[in-house]
Amino acid sequence: MQAEAKTQQSVLVRVQNIGKYFDVSAPLLNRLIERKPKTILKAVDGVSFEIRRGETLSLVGESGCGKSTTARMLVGLHKPTFGRVEINGLDMATVKGKDAKELHNKIQMIFQDPYASLNPRWSVGRIIAEPIIAQKVLTDKKEIQDRIDSVLWLVNMSPEDKFRYPHQFSGGQRQRISIARSIAI
Repeated sequence: MQAEAKTQQSVLVRVQNIGKYFDVSAPLLNRLIERKPKTILKAVDGVSFEIRRGETLSLVGESGCGKSTTARMLVGLHKPTFGRVEINGLDMATVKGKDAKELHNKIQMIFQDPYASLNPRWSVGRIIAEPIIAQKVLTDKKEIQDRIDSVLWLVNMSPEDKFRYPHQFSGGQRQRISIARSIAI
């Protein structure tokens, strides 16, 4: 019994039979005139897994198989058509108020194309500072700069890189900038 309770506590992410269906039908008027039914795209259908503290999970598959849609459901960008997503024991579908804010502060998504997610007009320092400032994690400018320097160091980049712009980095370095932004808060 204790081992089972300990295992349940160590689960950070629990996904139970999630699915996401999209209505990709033609507009209603076209369907009525052409006598066509609704068209539903099953992007994700019945995915389940758990991630425990200290574990890493990789989703691997062909292009278009639902990896990104699954990730978007995990971070709350898409609501599952069915199934359940729990983060730290909290159901993403029902969590509200302060709990929802705290939960969303702990979940970050790093997009596949790092350049598309980085504002080309902002320096790396400003990009990393954005979630810190938006979430009011820190307000003191010196503390914010120190946090930026430390997360750049954590992703194997130099604190001086905060003055450069995304186009000045390779694809792998841009990915690390996205990771730095996600762990900054």
